[in-house]
Amino acid sequence: MKRWTLILTLALLTAALPAGAAPAGKGLLRDLLRRDFLRDRTLPVRRLKAPRTVHRYTTWERALRELQKGLPAGTHTTARARPGRPPSPEVAQRRYGLPRNPEVRETIRLPEGTSVRLGKALSGHPGVGEIVTARPVPPEAIRKITPLPRKP
Repeated sequence: MKRWTLILTLALLTAALPAGAAPAGKGLLRDLLRRDFLRDRTLPVRRLKAPRTVHRYTTWERALRELQKGLPAGTHTTARARPGRPPSPEVAQRRYGLPRNPEVRETIRLPEGTSVRLGKALSGHPGVGEIVTARPVPPEAIRKITPLPRKP
């Protein structure tokens, strides 16, 4: 199941690249995603000792789908939820090493005992952590969806 989720994600991300994108760009993205996947598999699975609020930056489509079905295993989130206004899509992309600009920020409350992998965000800012869910998270964990500010 996890393998098919990864394959589908990789296919969607490479298909989402602009039509004029150089093949080298697709290769770099594919290499980065492969490195991220391989690194995530080696991280130890831990259970959260206390509930934790995190953010997930994604598209409107995916956020609405996750609001109905929950987060699949292998979903990347921030290490902790920062208070205040959400960053611009460009800042979020650079800070967390996202493959494209996100449209929304999900606020997610991971319950105590949730199986997760703790690591650093590849190609993000130095020292920025991330949490990767080891098991599916129910849709009730998603507390809020906030649109990211757009440049005028």
